[in-house]
Amino acid sequence: DIHDRKEMEAGLEALRARAEAGDRAKTELIARVSHELRTPIHCISGYAELLERSGLDPERARHAEVIREQAQLLLRQVEDLLDMAALERGGVQLEHESFSLAELVERQVEAKRPLLEAKGLVLEARIEPVMRARFRGDAHRLGQVIRNILENAIKYTEEGGIELDVSGRPGLAGVVQAAIVVRDTGVGIAEADLPAVKREFVRASGAPVDRAGKGLGLAIADRLLHAMGGTLTLESKLGEGTKVTILVPLEVEAEAAATEARAASAPAGSLSVASRLRTLVVDDTPGARELLVAQLERLGHGADAVGSGVEALRRVFREDYDLLLLDLWLPDIPGDEVAERVAKAAERAGLPRPRMVAVTASGAGRHGLGERGAIFDAVLPKPLSLRRLEEVIFDLGFDGRAQVHAAERDEEDGLVDLEIAADLLGSRDARGEPLLFRYLEKIAVDAPAQIESMKQLLSQDQPGEAARRLHSLVGLFAVVGARGAAELGRSLLSRWSGGRVFSPDELDRLAAVFDEARQTLERWARERA
Repeated sequence: DIHDRKEMEAGLEALRARAEAGDRAKTELIARVSHELRTPIHCISGYAELLERSGLDPERARHAEVIREQAQLLLRQVEDLLDMAALERGGVQLEHESFSLAELVERQVEAKRPLLEAKGLVLEARIEPVMRARFRGDAHRLGQVIRNILENAIKYTEEGGIELDVSGRPGLAGVVQAAIVVRDTGVGIAEADLPAVKREFVRASGAPVDRAGKGLGLAIADRLLHAMGGTLTLESKLGEGTKVTILVPLEVEAEAAATEARAASAPAGSLSVASRLRTLVVDDTPGARELLVAQLERLGHGADAVGSGVEALRRVFREDYDLLLLDLWLPDIPGDEVAERVAKAAERAGLPRPRMVAVTASGAGRHGLGERGAIFDAVLPKPLSLRRLEEVIFDLGFDGRAQVHAAERDEEDGLVDLEIAADLLGSRDARGEPLLFRYLEKIAVDAPAQIESMKQLLSQDQPGEAARRLHSLVGLFAVVGARGAAELGRSLLSRWSGGRVFSPDELDRLAAVFDEARQTLERWARERA
């Protein structure tokens, strides 16, 4: 009767409410536990990186490298759980920033070179010239999607290779529909499994059980792309490899040139540019606090540290700091409130305020923090590498690395990037040899052959293929820190995309610039090896 039906409906509604509450509790628990894990991982990874660069013998340096790599692997698992929890809550905030899609793809490809070399695989990347423009969107999230797809391709491919193609077609209102296609010759996926593999914690039935991973990569990539207005499609047959197609709309950056011009013409006194910064680290976790101080000192800057918002305000009102690094979750006053008070005090006094950077274990960017992020000049997620810290300091208008390589930079006059070279010099292969020497030796053999090949292609009226090979060569130059050669190569590619073909003489000039950079880097590295 009606009474029984209403009782049944009420019971079903109560069950549904309990199930939803259970799901919310599970999601919140995953998010909270994952968030709390980021700070200790930050300390492990950061101190391991400092150890690697402290002049250890090859064996101990390799041990430190393994610690850092495993900490990064653990962080990836934590970030996957955080992302899935945020996506289930509908709480992922997307950034809207200017970025180069070509550089983003190239960074992801270069980061995977060690994995590819270890398995003897070849990865060919092709990027249409039109996609070398600057776009606006969430570079971090798009990079995360590309990284997950590439890692899956490498993980499930034992022989053959991987192809990555980036193309695009114009849309409405300055939007390009970007297509990123990854093909592999791996184990493939059974047709019956295709609908399920994009769900979380699901792996293809044909996948070997000894492979790493928990089945979150594709699920997260699919949901992130959906949030960005894009799609992810899979085509595969068991034993015949897989093709993954990413389609995502990207807004063409029309303001990039204007922004650079405005920055170049800004008043000289508008930023506090100094060779050695006075910095204040504010973090309630002693290990994280000490790590940031050590990283800043490694970059040549002076650093004080306090553990609370009250102490931070006392220091700032008493002393003159160029840069504040603030944890958001302080025990007394939240980091964003500390930043607000500092900004208001500086405004009342008619003085320039220090630059302020939020350091957070949440993994969110400035827009992801909402109103809390508005007061900060930048937001840095933990764990924080030396390279990322240096980049942010430089982006804020300061010298990223104070005086450490200043004389060498002046001496080389932009020919090389010694920070990149230093990273490769500190990283070692399985035999304990610095990667820098290994990479330079390989490129010294490959570059002349590639340049001769490009000349032949130009003589055969095949400038497109010559440009593709030049693009690959430019990526290699950039990886080893041959800055001048990389910049010259990019300028040739830029002219080609604008309709002007580069000449054999210009390729000879490129070879000469790289050879000079190689000799400089080898000389510099031998002095420090």
